[in-house]
Amino acid sequence: DFDTSSSASRPLNVGTYVTDQPISDLCLYPYKTYESDSNKEDWLSSLYSRRAIVVHDDCSVRDTAKHRLAPMEISRRDGRLVHGLGGRLFIGPTGVGASAMESLVIRSNEDISSTMMRRARCVHAAKYSMDASSNIKMLAEDGLVVDQGSSISTTRDALLRLWIWIERVEAFCDDLSETDLIWPVKGLVDAGTLRLLDVCDPHGGEETEEFCEPLACTTYTSPGRRAALAACGWTGRFDLDNIMGECEELEEYERSAALAVWHGDIGAAVNALQRGSALIRTQSAKKAQTGNDQDISTRYAETMDLVSLCIAGYRGANVESEPSTVWHQACARLLERSDLSGVNRSSSRVAYMTALLRFLTSLNAESGHEQVLSDPNLSISDRVGFACRFLPADRLKSRLLNFVSECQENGNIEGLVVTGIQKQGIKILQSYVDYHADVQTAALVTSRVILPAPWVYERRTTGEWLESY
Repeated sequence: DFDTSSSASRPLNVGTYVTDQPISDLCLYPYKTYESDSNKEDWLSSLYSRRAIVVHDDCSVRDTAKHRLAPMEISRRDGRLVHGLGGRLFIGPTGVGASAMESLVIRSNEDISSTMMRRARCVHAAKYSMDASSNIKMLAEDGLVVDQGSSISTTRDALLRLWIWIERVEAFCDDLSETDLIWPVKGLVDAGTLRLLDVCDPHGGEETEEFCEPLACTTYTSPGRRAALAACGWTGRFDLDNIMGECEELEEYERSAALAVWHGDIGAAVNALQRGSALIRTQSAKKAQTGNDQDISTRYAETMDLVSLCIAGYRGANVESEPSTVWHQACARLLERSDLSGVNRSSSRVAYMTALLRFLTSLNAESGHEQVLSDPNLSISDRVGFACRFLPADRLKSRLLNFVSECQENGNIEGLVVTGIQKQGIKILQSYVDYHADVQTAALVTSRVILPAPWVYERRTTGEWLESY
């Protein structure tokens, strides 16, 4: 098909016919009418309105489309898929597919544009905004709507903990009347653990060692460490009881138990695991009425009960006594269960149970601390709190710098707990955006602070995130 109407020196090819037989001749006609009572082939052919009559070498005549173009587009506004055929448009729904921005079900293949639109449009009771408490409610609800068969995104978990940290820090900056905590900074820029330690303990002279009798090990404390632990939710107004309550509201009973152990409250850890086991059994009983197989859930509840029994049997770090040897052997066999090893080890909830058992069984050994600090399935906030509680000053800062490097490499936005919104924190945010394209979170977080004027590159970067969003 050639266009002879242009001013070019020769006709331009604008279309090529491809058939399964040689063509002897053809003629064009502008359109084909569509009758409602016509058969399926006639209806499909009417979608391509510009037609051609083709005569083949065997003298057969065929009606074919002049152009078989089928353009496709995705709406930037609501994620609908639009497909054109001839003079007809097929418009998809807004609640189906990876780009469906009005879907009430979160899927593992969801496009980031639909994630941002859904959060901003207030599909849930709370919306994603500058209100930290609203963001916490939205993300907590966001994670509970995931469709069957997909796992809750680790990115969503990191976002939830980040906004919990932001709310906590801003509460300390606004009002410290209800606590005797020394809080030395005024905003999120300087609220990272590294900065808190530098401001409160510039020379490390006020650091003291304390012996934790329930765990039979040494812990460390100082004004900077106490401020850092408060920011992580381990002490202060947000003490152990409150943080355990927050965990259990999200049904994270394993994390609740681990935090109790690391605070030296063995009894609270046992009770948390028993509550989690009872909840799983209750849920399993309800699902069993629908005919679902609940063997896996029941086995996991049994594992939680066994872990709680092992924790209750902890009697200090003396591994030479005969009772302690028996206890260590029981813990080692428990760690070999399929629920606590293999592919299940990547689950953050399972990781907390495994970490607390390994911590207790190798408490005074170097590996006891290292296995907790190097576990990527544990949250950065908890690993920072653990480091501030159990590591001496000469190892603490190097470990925190390792956390920063890890978060910048992996795009873990929770690393802001360590850096604050300093220059290193902007690098973490940039890595997060590079990995996930979530300019929405980057814009909302950086819009809460005013960066210093000399930070030209960082101010330009944060401005680009805001403009993009």
